[in-house]
Amino acid sequence: MTTEILVSTITAITVFFLGEVFVWFRNKKQAYNDTKTHKETILNWITFMESPITDQTKELESFIEKIKTQDIYPQSLGTISFLADKVDNLPLESYILTFIINSKYKKGKKEKHTLQYLTHSIINQFRYLVNMEIGLKESFRGYKQYFENLTKEWFIYWQQLSDFLKDNSLAMSKECLDYLKAIKNTTVNEKHNIKELEPIINSIIELTVKEMHVNPQNKYAFSFYPILQQVQKIIIDWTVGVRNYSKSFEYEKDKMLESYNSLKKTKEYLENDTKLRWVFNIRTK
Repeated sequence: MTTEILVSTITAITVFFLGEVFVWFRNKKQAYNDTKTHKETILNWITFMESPITDQTKELESFIEKIKTQDIYPQSLGTISFLADKVDNLPLESYILTFIINSKYKKGKKEKHTLQYLTHSIINQFRYLVNMEIGLKESFRGYKQYFENLTKEWFIYWQQLSDFLKDNSLAMSKECLDYLKAIKNTTVNEKHNIKELEPIINSIIELTVKEMHVNPQNKYAFSFYPILQQVQKIIIDWTVGVRNYSKSFEYEKDKMLESYNSLKKTKEYLENDTKLRWVFNIRTK
């Protein structure tokens, strides 16, 4: 009887122990698989982001060229989601568990950077790209508003200039009238090409100033000159705006590529030089 009880007790304890071991191993295996999936998802997402970032880069290059086409009207820019927000929203703890606590360097691989540094780099670049996507839209809104205001102002004074010339063309010199014909040809179909108009306007200003000095009694020249000055000011503002916004969008494009290339390098480093810890060493917190 005593032997049977002993055997039953040992069997029960053994079954309980093996059950606990099985549950422990199953949980460790599940934690390992979850960590592996999490790591692969984040690293593969970096590859997934390459297409929209490449498309946005091309869109920016085309936009920058369109800005320089010299048309008075603001140009359009298509904005594309980088998708960085999908992984940027993951909790910090998940990055720490996946890339620091549950990772290590492969045998024989030289530790060029700490796991903390690499993890920090990934988190920072995701956050930077999220902010850059938001910033790019804000930059475009600023650009659009600036040139819409210039365009409105331009056509106000352009209409004044046109009306004045229509009513007082006989008071202008033949040379000046030749320039006015050039303006008409330049603005055909409402295409106001600033770089083509700028030298014409400057020449008319020179002729008008000359007329004001030679013939101070010419009231038409003195009435015409303030309008020309306003048109010239808009041309200067437009030129400055094109230069500044072209540089600004070029800078944003370069920083976007720089950030993404940094992500790719970190991804390659983590894939080639690190690995997850042994299944029994995986931690869940």
